[in-house]
Amino acid sequence: MRTIKRQIVYFSISLLTFAIGVLLSSVWYLYTLPDTPEAYGSRERVSEELRVIGGMDACGSKENYHAYELSDGGHVSHSCQRFATSDAAAQALQIRLGQSEIIERSSNLGANGQPVGETILTKNPILRLTRWGESLCVTEASSMKHLRWFEKH
Repeated sequence: MRTIKRQIVYFSISLLTFAIGVLLSSVWYLYTLPDTPEAYGSRERVSEELRVIGGMDACGSKENYHAYELSDGGHVSHSCQRFATSDAAAQALQIRLGQSEIIERSSNLGANGQPVGETILTKNPILRLTRWGESLCVTEASSMKHLRWFEKH
């Protein structure tokens, strides 16, 4: 009778150990999943990396312009222009800004820590305007996704 009781105790301990192991393994799996749709069993296709499929470049001594057509149908254009004075660049920035809705604005600081310009992000249209002294650069994109892609690449 004692051996049967012992076997039941050993079996119960083994079953409890197995259940705890499965539980800990499941919790570990949930907390270490990568943040991708495939990890959650999604059937959605992950969008492929954007790439440039066409474009145009025009460069000069005081101004340049680059336009990119992207693989998903989006577009990005980037231009920089040098003005005679910092005030002229600031005025051009205000004109280009127009009535766009500003969603982010920051100062650009020079080597001595003094402001030498500013960077503005707008929507409607999606623009990143950057003024450094006498230079004004404007990046326009068809979406925030395209702007972020361009700034990374």
